[in-house]
Amino acid sequence: MTTDGGLQLKADLLVLAISHPPPSLPAQAEAWRHHPALIANPWQPGALDAIPRTPGWR
Repeated sequence: MTTDGGLQLKADLLVLAISHPPPSLPAQAEAWRHHPALIANPWQPGALDAIPRTPGWR
């Protein structure tokens, strides 16, 4: 493998764990796409900020 910086790496085995695209809504939930309580992509920065914290939890 050659990095963007030109470094060449040799290995007997290589795993590319490059993630996956953001989730999409199932067709059955499409009607709620713009509902303010729907969190369609919980991995989006700030997506969970609107959820009130439970007292006693950090």
